[in-house]
Amino acid sequence: MTRIGAYGIALLEKNILLVHKGPNGCYRGLFDLPGGGIETGETPEEALRREFLEEVGMSFGKMHLLDNLSHTFAVVDEDPNFIFHQFGHIYIVHHLQPSPYHYAEDKFEWFKIAELKQEQLTPFAWEIVRRIQEGKLAHVFTCC
Repeated sequence: MTRIGAYGIALLEKNILLVHKGPNGCYRGLFDLPGGGIETGETPEEALRREFLEEVGMSFGKMHLLDNLSHTFAVVDEDPNFIFHQFGHIYIVHHLQPSPYHYAEDKFEWFKIAELKQEQLTPFAWEIVRRIQEGKLAHVFTCC
């Protein structure tokens, strides 16, 4: 199974916005970047704006592409077992604001980046958090 998605990094001071993955799916119980699958006919940017409205009830102004990430692993607790390949366009989003017309469908919260651990996060979320913790994305705090 292959999934292509768009995911957003929303930062507030030294905190990052993450959504809690529910009881279903490959990453159940973990925290993830807001975002998800790109639907037929959508651009990655349109998908990310839609996902932010759905998941956290927020819109944003600017966005810019930071990276493209890929992760593959065997899912062995589903029937039948399968190989999951995830490809994600990772954007930094700016000027986040609550939408008066949409309500969050998912549980989300702001986390202190320095306190997050790998076992709490999905692979894409961990890759971004790890880079920030190591100082490799210091520019994301000063950009735009």
